[in-house]
Amino acid sequence: MRFLKFLLFLFPLSTSVSSAETLTVGSAETYPSISSAVAAADSGDVILLTAGIYEESVTLEKAITIQGPNVAVSAETGIALRNPEAIVRGGILIPASAAGSQIEGIAFENGADYSDQFVAIQVEAEDVSLRNLVFGRVGTQPTAGPDSCAARFADGANRGLVNGCFFGQNLNGVVLRSADSAILTENLFSAQTATGLVLSASATGATISRNRFVGNQIAVRNLGLDEVDLSSNYWASNWQFPPVVGGNRIEGPAIRSPWYSDWELESLVHGVSADEIIGEGERVSVSNLVVSESVTYSVEGGELELAHLVMEPNSVLRVVGGQLTLGLPDGGSHVIAGTFEVTHSLGSIEILDDTDFSGSTLALVSDFHIADGVNLSVTGSLDLDGCSLLGEGDFNLSVNIGATLRMRRCRVENGNLFIVANDVLVADNHFRGSGVTVLGPVDGARIFHNVFHDGVDDLNVFPGTVVVTESESWGNVESDAETRNRLVLNWLETGLDGRTLDADGNLYVQPGDPVCIAIESGGFTERIQAMEALLAYHTGYLSQPEFRPTSPWDNELYFDDQPLSVFGKVDTAVGFGFNHESPEGSLTDNRIGEIDLVAAMSEGRTVAFFREKDPANDMPLIDTRLTAWVADDAEYLNEPFTQNSSVLTIDGTVPQMTLEPWPVTQDLGEGPVDVSIDGVYTRAGTLDVSFAAFDELSGLNLDTASVRLEGDSMLPMILVETTEVTFSGELYTHFSFELPIDASTEDGLYNVVARVSDRSGNEASLLLGTIEVARQILAVEVQGQEWIAGGLNRAVEFVFTDSSEVVLERRTIPMEFSNQIGMASLVAVPLGTAHVSAKTAWTLRHRLSCSFDSGGDGTVSFTGTNQLRGGDLNGDNVISLQDFTLLRDSYFTTDSGADIDGSGGVNIVDYNILRSNYFTAGSSE
Repeated sequence: MRFLKFLLFLFPLSTSVSSAETLTVGSAETYPSISSAVAAADSGDVILLTAGIYEESVTLEKAITIQGPNVAVSAETGIALRNPEAIVRGGILIPASAAGSQIEGIAFENGADYSDQFVAIQVEAEDVSLRNLVFGRVGTQPTAGPDSCAARFADGANRGLVNGCFFGQNLNGVVLRSADSAILTENLFSAQTATGLVLSASATGATISRNRFVGNQIAVRNLGLDEVDLSSNYWASNWQFPPVVGGNRIEGPAIRSPWYSDWELESLVHGVSADEIIGEGERVSVSNLVVSESVTYSVEGGELELAHLVMEPNSVLRVVGGQLTLGLPDGGSHVIAGTFEVTHSLGSIEILDDTDFSGSTLALVSDFHIADGVNLSVTGSLDLDGCSLLGEGDFNLSVNIGATLRMRRCRVENGNLFIVANDVLVADNHFRGSGVTVLGPVDGARIFHNVFHDGVDDLNVFPGTVVVTESESWGNVESDAETRNRLVLNWLETGLDGRTLDADGNLYVQPGDPVCIAIESGGFTERIQAMEALLAYHTGYLSQPEFRPTSPWDNELYFDDQPLSVFGKVDTAVGFGFNHESPEGSLTDNRIGEIDLVAAMSEGRTVAFFREKDPANDMPLIDTRLTAWVADDAEYLNEPFTQNSSVLTIDGTVPQMTLEPWPVTQDLGEGPVDVSIDGVYTRAGTLDVSFAAFDELSGLNLDTASVRLEGDSMLPMILVETTEVTFSGELYTHFSFELPIDASTEDGLYNVVARVSDRSGNEASLLLGTIEVARQILAVEVQGQEWIAGGLNRAVEFVFTDSSEVVLERRTIPMEFSNQIGMASLVAVPLGTAHVSAKTAWTLRHRLSCSFDSGGDGTVSFTGTNQLRGGDLNGDNVISLQDFTLLRDSYFTTDSGADIDGSGGVNIVDYNILRSNYFTAGSSE
């Protein structure tokens, strides 16, 4: 037995186990084609392709790894850094028997034809990996079917992996059929002409993350009813929520948030696409947050922590008894705790109840709307620059012991500022209905260069406090004119039609308009030889700044397009300086320079701002300051009075207009009647027209409101009155117009068109109705001699003449006769008509006098002795032998031309009518 064990040790029972081999394919290698290498390979072998082009398609019957020159080079960011490729111009089929196969580092073009669908890699096996591959122009052949794609995981191809691949300009990128638990990560889907990734209804459990989708017709199409998780991918949409319309869109139910806003896949953005609530005790922490259009994100007793916030139009971040924690660039954080609503990405904050500001320095450029009786407290560090603090009633702002407040260039209304902290700067602000009170013990607070419009007594400094209230020889004042060393930003006229620069300096323009802001100076206390300025604006509203000096100044641009670490209405910094041509400078008030900008395509309101120096980003040697020439030497004035621009409104939307119930009326004797209704005529008298209009962003330019009757002539109406009315919850302007309809008004059809523009020059028009002006209407009765008693339709010619028998108009109308008589209203009878005659194709003409009352109504009756006598068949207005001959030739026929009585046949009745009028003539016209 011991001997047998020794033999088994020397000669193992099985000799089938062998190590994996590497088979190299290339023109100078052992295997000239992929097919030959696949035929020779065993399960687990590696086939290595050298660089070159392989015009073939292969089927793997066993688990094989095929590698190209770029096996270790990802294609997820493109192909620029890859080695020369092994390019397969065909396809690889991986059936179920080849489970576990791997394809790596190869490029594919064209694909292979699988039942009219061109596919580069057809996977029918489980656990197949595709790594670092490039797919281009697959499925673009004229004969390719609509399901052609670069890679397809068929039914049962579970746990497939696609990693580090580039899909460019294919019909479709990847298609997942009934394939479970696929993983797609770190791939680039670029410019697929149909879809980047398609998931069938039965593709479940897929992991799709850290991929880049750029420029595809459709990025991802989910054909199932359940949501697919598409979070943590890049969609080339940056801060916008990944699209569901337009190019590179997502179709089908999907989770899209969070997503990466940057190509480097470093900045993850969380999106809120439906109303959500963070409840009591809950805490949500995200780096970047986007709140979709019209969505309300509520913090009700909980906490929301974020570092960057983007809010789409009409979205709201509502905090009710909770707190919003803002991460700051320096690594610190600031907490706003209380009850308030945020819109416009912290550009607007409505404070509804007591609220506290605590933590590291928070720089805000925001509009605050503050409810009556609210108490605001600063227990941390707060920097308010260019803000509006507008109280609906009185509010209080307390700066507590140990807190820090910087408040510059703010507008405060109905606010009471209480200061018990030392580190406080309040400068260049405007106070209306507001006051500042400094309580002890305060040592070092600086409150100067403010405009207290209700009197400087609104600054109350209690005894025992140390407060700086003057700087550079002047302090607080009561009007703008008293300010000194001022630098003011003012919008200039655009010169474009319809744009408005109002008396307060507010400018209204349309998207894409060029705009210009001037830097005005004045009130110098010394001769100024140079000026530096740090400005800011928001790139969502303004772009392409170009600076130019105004003689006698020259300028130097220090920097532009520098990002700002503040929340609110600005995101970009600029800095520049101006030098006077004279070394000794100037005392004269003048315009130092101008900045040309372009209004963005997005709508909204913005302001051009002066700003505080940012030590982390600004050049160390510049600031907002003046260089004065004093005693033959230069010295800095570091505290000029700076004032931001008024509001720039960018509006590309036309005003809304609404109809009145009866927008076009006339009093026809018994009160107003809607004369735009068919069959109702506009008569001599006053025509009244009204409409209402509303413009949310720019407001209406009331001077542009007009109404015009548009027909053969254009008749402008007269504005009578404007009033304000509430309609659908909005305050509309109601316009009333009138027009006298008189002898100068031509009869006829008119469209009544109202027009009005907003202050940005967007014109809206509205068709209020169509009217027919008929200053005179003649009611006529017509009787034909011995015409049948039943219904009869015949055309009647009417001729209108004046008192000198001059023909004013001829008019033929169809009339319906019953019992020999027809009735009609002849509208728009010419002014000056004194006679009207009537004639038919079977009768003589008869003329009668007519007149009209003060309302333009008249009547005339061609009946009885004035009826139309029959027998004129040839139309010469005389009954003679020619008419008899026509009757004779049609006797006992149905010739309608000789059927005088309208019975349907020519007979003895017609003969008797003609004979009774033989040798008689009709009236003249």
